[in-house]
Amino acid sequence: MKRIALLVLITISLAPVGGCITRAAKEVFLSPKGLSVPTQQPASQSKAYSKVQFEDFSNAAISIMPAHMNDLMRTALSEEIGELKPKKAILDPAASRVLTVRGQYVYYEENRGILDQAFGPFEEIIAIVELVDQPSGQIVARGYCVGRTNTTKLQGPKRKAEGLSKAIIDLIRKSCRMPIIRDD
Repeated sequence: MKRIALLVLITISLAPVGGCITRAAKEVFLSPKGLSVPTQQPASQSKAYSKVQFEDFSNAAISIMPAHMNDLMRTALSEEIGELKPKKAILDPAASRVLTVRGQYVYYEENRGILDQAFGPFEEIIAIVELVDQPSGQIVARGYCVGRTNTTKLQGPKRKAEGLSKAIIDLIRKSCRMPIIRDD
């Protein structure tokens, strides 16, 4: 009986530590996340693109958003596309089309104090994004893209831009024809 009581006491005392351990692991290993939800998509993913061009997003009167957010987005999107492994590539060098990414920021959240940190270090940015075929000007897809940071270490506008870039890449992947990768 004493052994069972001792095991129960040890288990109860280590339960809070488990939360700290998982949070510490998240701080070290997780990167910003991106999620896209298409609201308009073509019937088929018929076109492939060799280049993605970022057009500055408009701001829906969000006063706390940094003025240089479009610059951060442009850089983050080009870096995220450049870091894609060949099997996950979204650009097809054989294609001759350019895809323009344009949109509007509709929500921007940043943590503002110790209470925000205690209950979850979440920050996010939401944009309505349109993928436009050039030079026809036809809208290929439209959707909501969310960039989210979920660790204390990975906060700030740059990290939210990385998450939003991942969401835009996800929207492109859902909406356009991906290059064919041949295993040689």
